[in-house]
Amino acid sequence: MTQVEVSNPKNDEKQRAQPRFVLASDSYAMSLHGRLLKSGVEAGASCIDCHAPGGLHHGIRRDEDNLASTHLANRAETCAASGCHGFATNPLNVDFVKTDLHDIDVVPLLESTIVLDESRMESNWIKGLLALVPVLIFLGGGSLWWWLFGKKKSIEFAVVGGNHFQKKILGRPPRNSKKKHRGRVGKTQIDK
Repeated sequence: MTQVEVSNPKNDEKQRAQPRFVLASDSYAMSLHGRLLKSGVEAGASCIDCHAPGGLHHGIRRDEDNLASTHLANRAETCAASGCHGFATNPLNVDFVKTDLHDIDVVPLLESTIVLDESRMESNWIKGLLALVPVLIFLGGGSLWWWLFGKKKSIEFAVVGGNHFQKKILGRPPRNSKKKHRGRVGKTQIDK
């Protein structure tokens, strides 16, 4: 699929297929329809059911083409064909027909057929990950620095209740306890 050349609709020049086209079968396999067909359930729609309904195998058009069965204006009728999703033509279900069955975000990045280019960077998942990278570097770097150069202590107990835990639960005198200090008023002990 990476070797396929398609005609550019604007100037009719041949060019390499975009990742969305290259990964169409992989992204479709991750959809509910693809998984149904893979498990042997015939109710799952195949590529031809959507892209060439009625046997128009040589009439497959681009999604942007107004005559395409997968064009947004025609998608409700295509989904409702053969009694599959009869509710698709209801105006209240307009978002149903906007479902992207070829969303390349569902294809794992580690797959060998993945084409990494700028179109992959349009994903909100990738944008979110890129936004988290500086935070992860900062936190990871800080943890590494603390592990290498930080002050080593044996055990840290909670500031509030740590002494009580050591006395009552562990049955020993508190370690690392703060020195007893006296309050300003009188000479009573504040912290034991």
